[in-house]
Amino acid sequence: MGSKFKPGAFAMAALAVGLSVACQSARAQTADELGSVVAKHGAWSMVCGQPPGAPEKQCAIEQVDVAKDRPGISLSVIAFKTAGDKTPMLSVIVPLDVLLPKGLTLFVDNKKIGRAYFMVCRVNGCEVQVKIDDDLMKTLSDGKQAYFSIYNSKDADGIAVPVDLNGFGDGFKALP
Repeated sequence: MGSKFKPGAFAMAALAVGLSVACQSARAQTADELGSVVAKHGAWSMVCGQPPGAPEKQCAIEQVDVAKDRPGISLSVIAFKTAGDKTPMLSVIVPLDVLLPKGLTLFVDNKKIGRAYFMVCRVNGCEVQVKIDDDLMKTLSDGKQAYFSIYNSKDADGIAVPVDLNGFGDGFKALP
């Protein structure tokens, strides 16, 4: 499991990209908040814009996905480089009503990568944010299918939300 996806990897840097997105309102609100879709990389959209107060344009690659067996459960996965030092970051925003102590577990190609814990909950969802180290970047770039597993307050079983990794590596490399 290593340091790929665990709470010690949290970066407390501010989200210069303005990533306060609502999971339930899907891709349209993500694009509205960041700006506009400027490119597609496989299953990932590159969205760029200049958030209020930001000194320059910011870009991220993002994907909004829905649990196959639970149409009401969706999540937003956003990868970006922080303003300034360009630290690679992964932000996952899930709907409210998750069991926070259980955190978010990442599986890639049926291999458990690790668990991270929620950093903040806002009106529109709860967020996990991790720094993407070299191992996690390779895993996400080389992988085919990821699953993010969450628990909500109504079910004892986890809910796995699939995320297509096609284009992740190319999309991230293309970020300014």
